[in-house]
Amino acid sequence: MIPAQQNMGCIVNLTVGNTIQDAVVRIFRDKLDVEISSSETNLLETGIIDSLKFIDLVYNLEQEFGITMPIESLEVDQFRTIADIVLLVSRLQSQVTAPTGGPS
Repeated sequence: MIPAQQNMGCIVNLTVGNTIQDAVVRIFRDKLDVEISSSETNLLETGIIDSLKFIDLVYNLEQEFGITMPIESLEVDQFRTIADIVLLVSRLQSQVTAPTGGPS
């Protein structure tokens, strides 16, 4: 049985989640020069993410994971914690890899 974590009604596979989480933490550390103490640290209330870091974060997430984050559909709560970012990236990755329906 694969361990899973439930967060806001979504179940995230920890094996996949930890790989994504490790990459997100690396982006914060290596690209944004920020160390995050916990995956539940509120990045907004602590001021870790400001408007410039947000743009850098979105760019680096898109590059690292091969996803597109349409700015008009992003919500601030999706970036509140590392755990929230992991859920967002997982969801966007599943949309990229989901089979498209169409005529055969």
